[in-house]
Amino acid sequence: GGIIGIPLGITLVTTSKGHILENRFINQILGTIVNIIGCSGEATLEEIRAFFSNDRYATVACGAAIEEARPGFSRVSLLLGDNHRNGLGSVMGGVPFTMGDFAFAVAANVGNPPTVSTNCSIDFLGTAKTDKLVAECRVEKGGRTLCFARVDVTDSSGNPVARMNVTGFRKRI
Repeated sequence: GGIIGIPLGITLVTTSKGHILENRFINQILGTIVNIIGCSGEATLEEIRAFFSNDRYATVACGAAIEEARPGFSRVSLLLGDNHRNGLGSVMGGVPFTMGDFAFAVAANVGNPPTVSTNCSIDFLGTAKTDKLVAECRVEKGGRTLCFARVDVTDSSGNPVARMNVTGFRKRI
């Protein structure tokens, strides 16, 4: 995986929008190849991170990082800063939602056909008591065209922050 995957990942990142070799056509083709072949259950964490670095809202704007990923499971984390807080000083509701959506994207796409969310519902359970959020996603049922997942968002001490249920659609290639 690493002999082909690392160069693919580097090319994928450098051809993405805003990078030195920006080329949308090549980036989309490589993204599809990586998703079908490179992001199999045998992909390294570095290869998975390289692929998902194109999810710039979650990784760049919000600062989410992939800690663990395998088919049907992911753990992502985020260090909270002032930019994640609302006018009352609490964590903005969009932060745990973004964490849940990103965790779903990773868990549902690694080793599977391209998958997008079609429905998400979130319950906000409490406030973060630490400066780090962790989102764990488990795909509970995966099929040819649909998958169903649950994401639990906690702070780094395990205090519940949010619970998300996601329905995903698997695209046919």
